[in-house]
Amino acid sequence: MKEAIIRLPYLFQGDDLNYYLEESNSIDDALQAYAEMLEEASEMMWVIRQTVSGHRVKFHAGMHHIGIAGPSSVVDKLIAAGVAANETRWHVELDDDRLIGTPEEIIYDHD
Repeated sequence: MKEAIIRLPYLFQGDDLNYYLEESNSIDDALQAYAEMLEEASEMMWVIRQTVSGHRVKFHAGMHHIGIAGPSSVVDKLIAAGVAANETRWHVELDDDRLIGTPEEIIYDHD
């Protein structure tokens, strides 16, 4: 099993929109840039869905990041596609094929 981090291009919806409002010349430009960022995130999630479909993977959905664990072949495809990074800042223990984490963590197991 290999682990990686999925880095979507946003953190907080209000903060991210505020960034574009401050950096853009108009509200229209800011909303366009924000929409493009959300489209990029959506495209990344479609690639992830297509890549993991039919494989046993585990997601760790924390407040500021998403971790994925699964077969090396699947995780390597995600890394090659640029939707995951070969990092393991998150780590949970495997115990009898279950993921164990802290109480605030949400662990999803997908077959």
